[in-house]
Amino acid sequence: MEAAAGTDAEAGEGEELGATLEDAMQTLHGAAILALELLTKSQQHPPEQLLSVATLLHDGLLMTEVDPQLGSMQVDMYDAVMRLCCAWWEQRMPGNELLVARTIPYVMLRAIQSLDRNKASMVHMCYMIRDALELLDFEDENINDTKQLLLVAAMHPAFLREAEGRRFIAGLFKLEAQMTRELGAIVRNQIPSGQRFTLEAYGEILFRAWRDTVGPCAAEVESELQALMQAAILASTPSLAAALRVVLNGLHSQKNIEKRLNPALVRLYDPILPRAFGAANAEDPEAPAEENNTRLMHQLGLLMDSLSDTCPAVREAAVDGCCRCLKYFWEIIPAATSAKMIEEVTGKLAFDSSSRSVRVAVLRGLRTLVGNQHAQPVLKKALPGISSLLHDNDAGVREALTDLLVGVSSCRGLHFWGVVPPEQLLEAVAGDAEPAVARKIARILIPSYFPNAQEGSARVGALLRAQPKAGLAFCQHLVARFLPASELKGGNGAEFTASVPLEQIMQLASDLAAHLLATVPGTAAQQPQQPPPKRAKPVEGRRGTATVATVAPVAGKKRAKKKPAGRDSDMDDAQDAAHAETESGGAAGQAVNADEDIVLPDATAETEEGWLAILSGLVVICEGLAAAVVNTEECTEAELAAIFSGDMLEQLLRAAEESLQKPDAIKLVLQLLTHVHFVNGAQNARSKLFERLAQGDLPGSFIA
Repeated sequence: MEAAAGTDAEAGEGEELGATLEDAMQTLHGAAILALELLTKSQQHPPEQLLSVATLLHDGLLMTEVDPQLGSMQVDMYDAVMRLCCAWWEQRMPGNELLVARTIPYVMLRAIQSLDRNKASMVHMCYMIRDALELLDFEDENINDTKQLLLVAAMHPAFLREAEGRRFIAGLFKLEAQMTRELGAIVRNQIPSGQRFTLEAYGEILFRAWRDTVGPCAAEVESELQALMQAAILASTPSLAAALRVVLNGLHSQKNIEKRLNPALVRLYDPILPRAFGAANAEDPEAPAEENNTRLMHQLGLLMDSLSDTCPAVREAAVDGCCRCLKYFWEIIPAATSAKMIEEVTGKLAFDSSSRSVRVAVLRGLRTLVGNQHAQPVLKKALPGISSLLHDNDAGVREALTDLLVGVSSCRGLHFWGVVPPEQLLEAVAGDAEPAVARKIARILIPSYFPNAQEGSARVGALLRAQPKAGLAFCQHLVARFLPASELKGGNGAEFTASVPLEQIMQLASDLAAHLLATVPGTAAQQPQQPPPKRAKPVEGRRGTATVATVAPVAGKKRAKKKPAGRDSDMDDAQDAAHAETESGGAAGQAVNADEDIVLPDATAETEEGWLAILSGLVVICEGLAAAVVNTEECTEAELAAIFSGDMLEQLLRAAEESLQKPDAIKLVLQLLTHVHFVNGAQNARSKLFERLAQGDLPGSFIA
């Protein structure tokens, strides 16, 4: 009984003691908060009594160990004292050096061990007292624990993710030379397995460290940078080399902002790159011009040597390096050297049969170079030599060439038809097995073969007549953006460039349909010539008005155009290329008055093959327009119905059955009726077909 009574007494005393400790911590917590309020809200320097209170709280309470029984209450009290000390230091109040000895290790520990919601605020506290680290004596063994916390912070994600944390780590490099070496070792150890944000963070940290350090610490930083540069060149694996380049890019990206960086890069790279078959793209502005010229020629010679290296990866990198140097430094590179580089790239490496990646690198490098106006005269002579790559066995090479042609087409000093003849492009757009290649070629050709609604109909009709496969593929690309992805051969409709307005495509369909009725083989020759038809009344749509033809256009005279002054032979060649297919099918006519419709070639000269080809193009275009009504709702049924007014569709079916008497023609007209089934003319034609079927009369059944 006495033992039990003693145990109860001890338990009561423990509970009483715990309650007393909690009351004491709440009192001290409140004192720290009150002192912080007085410090931050007062407009005068704090009295000595407040400094005494802060010193007592700092010396007596801040510890890195927490009693498990007190838990969060003790941590909250410590955090209040920490904020008081950090604010005292940040405001540079008298006696602030007395409040950092215990604050530094505590705030570092809290930043490393805090939960996610508190990490950013603790990193901010560390940044607030960063200048206090200069008060530490790093030769004193008593601060080893604090030093270890600083080294841990240099690799901790909480510091690397925050901008203030990266600045805090960069400031550690200037504290002491031995500390700088240990920080460099941490950076090297983190690079092989570091995520991209870690690598980019270290790049920024090293740049800030190089910029802000002086004396022995600056020498250590440059030594570390040079070691990373050499490691990036001699890395044992591509992934390690890529990681090192990400880190070093933190310096390279700043060379146009920090003027002192270019000479430093030259000084650091100079002993490394010449021995590693590379070249620095920087010069020392403080060095004599003769010295810079000598260094430049030496670097260019090394680049030229790398173009003939036995390793394909080296040749690929050398091509990229040469094209970049020519793009940015064309003015300072001797003309003979520039011409020799381009000749080596386009004449030899573009046809490197041992490496597909080298051929692709050549085309990509030239793509970046065509935008340089100074390089265009040399490229104008060199680029035609690579036109045969359009037939390369590798689809990636062909696509890279089309990317180059897209870039060329946007340059005023170069023309795509000067690189690859239009005939080859038309063959590729119809026959290339890679959808991306055909799509990009069509993007190049559309401005030439469909410049506007007035000339586009004649050119598309002539293209369909002269090269049916190429013309059909061209029409498919005109309307590909309306079609669902399931009906496209690779890619999706959003990938196609919407370069032709919908109203102009509708005008093209109207012109083709009217031309087909006016040039039915076997009957057009007996039809009398009629005056040029007038445009139909505009059809109201969601985009305003869409004008379509309702009367068959006939041939007219083409207005002669004056040759503008200063027009060179290349522009003449371009016009010839754009009209090459038109000339092969007859002289294209164009209405000369504002109220006349566009006319296609001579209405009496259409052949059966040409009529079928134009009908095929019309079917493809109407399939896309129907998709624009049903799928994308960019077009209305009324707008599409205006193209086939009256009994035009029935006339087309009758012409296919009675005049051509070809199953292919009948099949195409039936497909057209299927695509535009919601049009009144199509519904009438389908009704008559059903009546014929009920009587046993099949379309084309009388064809022998």
